[in-house]
Amino acid sequence: MDLVRQLKRDQGTTILYTTHPMEEAQELGDRMAIIHHGKVIALGTPSEPIRMLPGEDTPRLYIGPSPVPAPALDSLGQVPGVTRVAREGDALILSLHDAAHIPS
Repeated sequence: MDLVRQLKRDQGTTILYTTHPMEEAQELGDRMAIIHHGKVIALGTPSEPIRMLPGEDTPRLYIGPSPVPAPALDSLGQVPGVTRVAREGDALILSLHDAAHIPS
């Protein structure tokens, strides 16, 4: 991935990169296509195709080593659409059911 990051920084370089992890695609790509059975079913900036597809999103928020109070984690679990709240090392993990359609 370091080589891809370096090539991305070089102006004028086009890279065709295939991957399954959406986080990786969002980090490395300026445009993304989702292909299913050989057909493009979503295309756009990294966040656009993901918003088009229903399912579960799991963002990782890196918050550092400071403890997150249990009541704060509990309150996150009460947000509509949140299906899981967990702490893994320096990251807060949220699982969101169909995050693109959660009311703001």
